Amino acid sequence: TAVSGVWLQASSKAVLVRVGRNHEVAQCLDGSEPAYYFHPGSGAGSRSWLLYFQGGGWCTPEAESPPGFPPSLVDSCTLRSTGALGSTRQDQQEEDLSVKRMFSQKQVSNPVFFNWNMVKLRYCDGASFANEAGHANFKAILGDLLRIGLKEATTVVVAGCSAGAVAAALHVGEIRRLAPADSAVVGLLDSGLFPDWSRSIPPEAGVSTLPPAAAWPMAAELQHAFSKRGFEKSGAIPPACLRHHAAAPWRCIFLEYLLPFVEVPCFVLQSRVDSSLVKSLQPDHGVDLIGKSVAWRLHTALDDSATEHGLFLDDCFHHCRSWGEISGSLASKGHSQTQTEAFLTWWKSLGHGEGKANRSLRWEHTCPTLNGRPGVPCWDQSSCPRTSVDHEFWKKTFSSQAGSSLR
Repeated sequence: TAVSGVWLQASSKAVLVRVGRNHEVAQCLDGSEPAYYFHPGSGAGSRSWLLYFQGGGWCTPEAESPPGFPPSLVDSCTLRSTGALGSTRQDQQEEDLSVKRMFSQKQVSNPVFFNWNMVKLRYCDGASFANEAGHANFKAILGDLLRIGLKEATTVVVAGCSAGAVAAALHVGEIRRLAPADSAVVGLLDSGLFPDWSRSIPPEAGVSTLPPAAAWPMAAELQHAFSKRGFEKSGAIPPACLRHHAAAPWRCIFLEYLLPFVEVPCFVLQSRVDSSLVKSLQPDHGVDLIGKSVAWRLHTALDDSATEHGLFLDDCFHHCRSWGEISGSLASKGHSQTQTEAFLTWWKSLGHGEGKANRSLRWEHTCPTLNGRPGVPCWDQSSCPRTSVDHEFWKKTFSSQAGSSLR
């Protein structure tokens, strides 16, 4: 099969496709071309597509990174342009996407997507594909995907992790508009909630209005990125969100404000104590307050949405990296389901399969060793099987020590 001049062999690896610029601003931070990795589907999955927005935090135009912040969260665009999150120049011609379970080609471990067309959109603009260059990159890649077969799709899942989850929420509407009218299109947003700690919260909510000592104060940095990097004028932000938040348009890159304006149904995967939100695990630093705040923000966003979004909340200490490995119960039913099973149950409820439509299905995972108390990281390995690996990942990537040592 020929795709954009690249001959695809029968291989477990995805092939890099560089996309010619359809606009002079379509480029990475260092000026290199936008790109994506593609693995073709097969059999019954040959007309189904998984479009995955790579994540990796954000960057601001200053020459130096914000003091103390790990570059995995917010970085200087100048510094970022020299690495993989700001450039595609050093990308390998092939990449084994199956190291992530969502991209596995084994049905037993990835029963939903194992034989689908799989696309990883390379993230190199530091703005969730939402400033002028990032949006142009997205449109260039989408145009190429439509040319090679997306315009014949029967099913499309638009997914992303972290900053990629924000990108998926921002762009799933445009993908829905350009996909075939009779195709099924949904979003799958993983670990995309970064709290706006400046938000005014009613006292009766019982939620902290100030960031606890355990939390990274990301809100100010994201507001700064929005204002300095041209998000508002790029065309990537849903106009209805910008109109509603005209006095504070930056809110539209926070999932808690954006989700009610996403008209395509999305399934949200989120840990209450997402490790990317946590800089300290000291007992007196209020990690549990982060958890309560995250849960309130997402439940409120779903309550405010006319669209049938779904939610899977868990207590494990992770950021992305858990597809199909954590189980939770649907609020109205007692039986437990993995994230994968919950996603399929929710999807069928939308009328894309068997089942009756239900508005805003929500699953809850709570740690068995904590008497069901939400908001505290769960270290029980039978409930959170990647506990040790995720803790080590946090220490190297998101902890306060990572913030002081990685730059």
